[in-house]
Amino acid sequence: MSTRASSLLRHTAPSLLFSRGAEAFRLRMLMHECVVGRGATCDVVLPDPAATLSRRHLRLTRLGPRMRVEDLSSNGVLRNGACMPRESQLAAGDALRLGPWTLTWLRPPIAMRDAPGDPPTAAPEPEDDEHCGLIGQSQGMRGVLRRVGEVAGWRVPVLVQGETGTGKERVAQALHMRSGMHLGPFVALNCGALHEGTAASALFGHVRGAFTGADRDKAGAFMQAHGGTLFLDEIGELPPEQQAALLRVLETREVRPLGSEAVQQTDFRLVTATHRDLLADVRDGRFREDLYYRVAVTTIRIPPLRLRAADIPVLARTFVQEIAEGLPPDLSPSALRLLREQPWPGNVRQLRNTVVRGLIACKTGTIQSEHLGLEGVDLAAPWRTGPRPPVNTSSALPAANLGTGAMRDELLAALTAARGNRAAAARMLGISRSTLYERLARAGLRPAKKGGEE
Repeated sequence: MSTRASSLLRHTAPSLLFSRGAEAFRLRMLMHECVVGRGATCDVVLPDPAATLSRRHLRLTRLGPRMRVEDLSSNGVLRNGACMPRESQLAAGDALRLGPWTLTWLRPPIAMRDAPGDPPTAAPEPEDDEHCGLIGQSQGMRGVLRRVGEVAGWRVPVLVQGETGTGKERVAQALHMRSGMHLGPFVALNCGALHEGTAASALFGHVRGAFTGADRDKAGAFMQAHGGTLFLDEIGELPPEQQAALLRVLETREVRPLGSEAVQQTDFRLVTATHRDLLADVRDGRFREDLYYRVAVTTIRIPPLRLRAADIPVLARTFVQEIAEGLPPDLSPSALRLLREQPWPGNVRQLRNTVVRGLIACKTGTIQSEHLGLEGVDLAAPWRTGPRPPVNTSSALPAANLGTGAMRDELLAALTAARGNRAAAARMLGISRSTLYERLARAGLRPAKKGGEE
């Protein structure tokens, strides 16, 4: 095979993502057929000390752009949470449950491009449904998936906005996996956890002897992410002096480790996330305006879980499959109904913890509503009595919602959940009432009278 043909095959070959808890690896399927299981003769051997995998669990066959899967196991395969027939055809983004492992088929990523004038070498498919671990069927989540597909191929900084627990890091990982830098590292750093004295070392790294306790050279996040994606979570918490340092790195792509005279070149794609209103922080002097316009070239807004109730059943079932030891139990209709009725101020993270509680309490094959520990509990009470989420006082609409129906759907969902009370709807959305009035007008909805609630 020629070098050019081999390169083309490698670029167009589908990827298989295998994950088990925090453990994950990605494999290019260059062969026509492969067998997956725990047996030593399989093409892909998956560790499974509990032997819940069969020695030969399933066979994958490439049929042009399609993928066929054949169940070879004795205990079956779950496809997207449902029992799969012996033979089936996969769609990109489908998740197969194999004992403790989850297998996801990912379409080939698109090439990166730096600016609108530079077309990618492989154009993205507009209806690409590669989920990359993002789960949801609601209109809001479909908008997020669509937005990920739109911006993944552009090598520009992305700001992911959403309340705590909505899955901002999952969105960042999806952007990485669908980009032309997917073979490089994905480095995540929580700016809110950076200590003032160690922030510079965490970002820039240091050489041996740079300070007391620096007994060896260490690469910082900027260099660790070279050739891949750097995800800075809670960017609004970055100390002011490090905001200036980040701005300089973005402008020069040069890094000087602490204690070193040598300058190193780095190349990474930046994705940041925040639950704060950065524009309000800019106005209040807490965040640099020049840095804001560098990190927010384009934005993706994740709706809170209370505005996408349609996602709750599929999320809950996915968590059960991921966490359960052995054969995962079912969720009873009453349990699913109770889950859908909750406001989830802690969003997806809180839902996952509730599912864990249900799995611990469940002693049969079905999780009942009483196992969830939600009966008589008002989940919204701590949220109402504690500090409210930051209020977005900006009248500017997030770029992720411009030109789409996502903003209108979010407004209608919030008004429905608040039973028409616009003050309550504004609190749910984390915006001021005046901003809500303006967004209602922009969305073509009748704005409320500003004199009081109707």
